[in-house]
Amino acid sequence: MVQYADPDSRTLKRRHRWQHVIQGTPVSYLIVVLGILSAAASIGLLVELIEEIWIDHALGVVDLNVFYWWQNLRSPLLDQWFVIITRLGNVPALLAVAVACGAMLLLAQRGFDVLAMVGCFAGAGMTVLTLKWMLYRNRPVPAVPLISESNPAFPSAHASLSLVIYVFAAYLIARELRSTRNCLLVLGAGLGLAFIIGLSRLYLGLHWFSDVLGGYALGGAWLALLVTIAELRRVDQPPLEYFHLHQAAMRCGLALLLPALLLFLGLYALGRLDW
Repeated sequence: MVQYADPDSRTLKRRHRWQHVIQGTPVSYLIVVLGILSAAASIGLLVELIEEIWIDHALGVVDLNVFYWWQNLRSPLLDQWFVIITRLGNVPALLAVAVACGAMLLLAQRGFDVLAMVGCFAGAGMTVLTLKWMLYRNRPVPAVPLISESNPAFPSAHASLSLVIYVFAAYLIARELRSTRNCLLVLGAGLGLAFIIGLSRLYLGLHWFSDVLGGYALGGAWLALLVTIAELRRVDQPPLEYFHLHQAAMRCGLALLLPALLLFLGLYALGRLDW
């Protein structure tokens, strides 16, 4: 006698199989492939920008037009806001976020990811400094100078390092969330903050448009490398949910860490901490 499977059981098995595909290893491998492609595209964009600026001299008009457009928008109120925003891309603020990311990974017992993060952060910073002093591009002169910068312009360190650090911090949180909507919101917040920090550099007249674009290209390459390493390490590891932790020490650590980080960033951005 032929036995027919229960339609409901077939549906449950099919649903379970797709849940495994969505939550398991295939997604990690997909992110790895996208990370490699993103890194290659970012490096290609950076090389193209360097060629257009120093060999073809094709972006001078664009840079000038963008510079004057932003300078025409200057106002005392916007000056105050963009000074606050640009301070979130300064070294002390970025180091605070990096330390918080390292603490989250250590609490999750992912020491290798901490080493990869430190290596990528240091590599991004060294690459920015090397390109700045090798290419040595002069900065624009803003109509109302509010912040003085002495190092060369290209690429923008604020743009590149903000993209690496803030988006990686958002990634660490988003990859442990179950809701796709919440994941997108967290990642969007990280990307949005990095983007508005880059805009602050244009508004304040501290960089040319191509400087900021080059910073994003360089930061995108390092960010893609860092996320790729993290996902490769994650393939054989069970997911850890930072907001449903089983160890009391991890819960207390995060409960103290995140408010302290936000408090520090707020005070520093407002100029209450003069570092």
